Amino acid sequence: RYWRDWSSDVCSSDLSQATVPPTITAETSRRLWRSYGANWPAVVDLTVMDPTLREPVIDGLDFIKAEIVFAVRNEMALTLMDVLTRRTHIAALVRDQAKSVAPRVAALLARELHWDPAETKRQIDDYLRRVDQFSIEPLRT
Repeated sequence: RYWRDWSSDVCSSDLSQATVPPTITAETSRRLWRSYGANWPAVVDLTVMDPTLREPVIDGLDFIKAEIVFAVRNEMALTLMDVLTRRTHIAALVRDQAKSVAPRVAALLARELHWDPAETKRQIDDYLRRVDQFSIEPLRT
């Protein structure tokens, strides 16, 4: 069988047997499964411990704040640039929206990484400068 068929079956069965908070949509659950594989329940578990992490990073998209925290705690993400470009790919998908939420994401990172206000500002400024400098057109409009 093709990977696409197999992955759909596995995803459906995994999700139907999983306990997912009702505020995590089926669409978000499927994307988490596709993005994190067997680790997707660990992302959801963060939302059980802290319900605010169920909130979207960007309104209208299914990226949730728990993914930011997961990137720091489990993937060794240390910078705003790393989280928005490599870990979540938000910057590539919706560049302008990613720029607008950079302070919100930086605040989450600051909490996790114990940044002081000066470091948080430096991370935001560096991200905005580099995104503008090396920018390509976003994949979604």
